[in-house]
Amino acid sequence: MAFPLTDEANPGIVPTGAPLAAPDVAALQHQMGLVSGFGAIGQAQGWTILPRFSLEEQFTDNVFEAAAPRRWDLTTIAAPGVAILGDLPRAQLRLDYEPDLSIHLENGSQNILAQQLNAVGTLTVVRDMVFIDLRALAGTQANNGGVGGRGGLGQAGIGGVTGATLLGGQAGEAGLAKQNRSETTSVGISPYMLYRFGDLGTGRLGVSLDRSTSAQLSGFAPLPLVSQGIDPQTATSVEEFASFATGDQFARVRDTITADGLQSRFSGVGTNSSVRDTVSNRLDYQINRSFDVYGQIGWESISYGGDNGLAITDMTWGFGTVLTPSPDLTLTIGYGHQDGANSVNASGSYALTARTSVTGSFTNGIGTQLEQVQQQ
Repeated sequence: MAFPLTDEANPGIVPTGAPLAAPDVAALQHQMGLVSGFGAIGQAQGWTILPRFSLEEQFTDNVFEAAAPRRWDLTTIAAPGVAILGDLPRAQLRLDYEPDLSIHLENGSQNILAQQLNAVGTLTVVRDMVFIDLRALAGTQANNGGVGGRGGLGQAGIGGVTGATLLGGQAGEAGLAKQNRSETTSVGISPYMLYRFGDLGTGRLGVSLDRSTSAQLSGFAPLPLVSQGIDPQTATSVEEFASFATGDQFARVRDTITADGLQSRFSGVGTNSSVRDTVSNRLDYQINRSFDVYGQIGWESISYGGDNGLAITDMTWGFGTVLTPSPDLTLTIGYGHQDGANSVNASGSYALTARTSVTGSFTNGIGTQLEQVQQQ
């Protein structure tokens, strides 16, 4: 819901197709993906704590991954972990934490204690009005492998990160030499307010604070959110957002007005700061229950300072359609101008079974890697 509100690349669980009525406030507060697995909203389910322990033995004939000299090693990987699910009237939490200890028989310089964490939560301060969303990520991944893998940003299948758990596996990632692995961490907190003005619509107002770090592994136990290691990078961001979406009173028409401001400071990369301010108005018209067309217009001001300087100030626009041929299938296809370029955008979801769904998206945008981590 709040990380960030206007990110079209990461649509929430509330469908954008039929019907056009403003989404229920109770559903909006769980837009981060907290609904699945928690049962009915408002019914306290208590706490579920699932501890685990895994032990792996790994052999390699080239522990440093060098052409010469090749050195063998035998590695013991011990990984205790715990998954915590909490569903209380005023708090929902998903947390998975696993420290991975790798001990090498021959080459002690490769020993490492890596942190794996994935957590998202929502606190209700004032029922149906004021909320606080929380999230935390920590994990290691291949230097050139992007953000992914079971050993990447936390564990797969838990918490709010879904697109970042697609590549590789823990055993494959842990087998990489230390100089070929990086640790990335990110934490965020977002207090925000939702208010439903009867059938007129729903308004949202809030702020998000994020801090993210990434660095090539060095030392035995790198600390999350500390700028250490080789070539460390940090990003500290503040985002303000506001929106209003019309409700039932306007029948087939939905008008959504959004305003978003994002200010970021970076260190250790070619960019030292960025500012992104956007305003957008999107108008949807529902021809029938399966066919929605939309058009939008707005304004953007984007600037990046430093070696990779960039400045964009222009009008944004777009048009497209939302197809909902069945309750299990939603497809959005559009074309427009955003982030200084014309591009196609598309997203869709299909519920294969009651427990299995497939989603996909294609977008074009501008950002640093740590900004992408923060927007997962």
